[in-house]
Amino acid sequence: MATVLDSAHIEHCRHRRMFHWTAPLCTINFESTQPPELRADQNDSLRGGSSPRMFTCGDAENAFKVRLSIRTALGDKAYAWDTNEEYLFKAMVAFSMRKVPNRETTEISNVLLCNVTQRVSFWFVVTDPSKNHTLPAVEIQSAIRMNRNRINNAFFLNDQTLEFLKIPSTLAPPTDPSMPIWIIIFSVIFCIVIVAVMLLILSGIRQRRRETFRPLGKL
Repeated sequence: MATVLDSAHIEHCRHRRMFHWTAPLCTINFESTQPPELRADQNDSLRGGSSPRMFTCGDAENAFKVRLSIRTALGDKAYAWDTNEEYLFKAMVAFSMRKVPNRETTEISNVLLCNVTQRVSFWFVVTDPSKNHTLPAVEIQSAIRMNRNRINNAFFLNDQTLEFLKIPSTLAPPTDPSMPIWIIIFSVIFCIVIVAVMLLILSGIRQRRRETFRPLGKL
């Protein structure tokens, strides 16, 4: 059964520095694949006139699980995953969502994390800043795919060490060449023409030499 949590309770639990919290509203099983629920009534960005709604962070349609292999990627230079790194992750997700049409008002507070484990893995959902519900998973997936490289670079990771488990990896967007394509094409054609002219000149020189040294009897 999922445990009811909000961002304030999660922060309180984290400060206890325990891996299996037993305080009220702080029981999290790290081995469980179903993360706890996030309660929207204590999140200022989710307040509204209607009664509070429960957001299930493990909802298969609207939530995504993230797994990071920081030590695998960076070795001795690995950094610790803390609240600052979580803030950066939320900021990058909010940044990605703001590039989606009609989602330009997405704020960091609309990105909610839950079931954060020490290894590091967690689930996240993105809530609608104007309505009391989570954003569709298809929009989140599109935003993450479009900005995957920006997110990876923010954490010095790649698609293999920063995994969005339900979002397939994408190829890096083609980079613009430093030299315009038309110059490259012109240079190739120019080189071909120069080589052809040189071959013609050499062929003519060889032909003249043959005619010059041809025996008189064969004229």
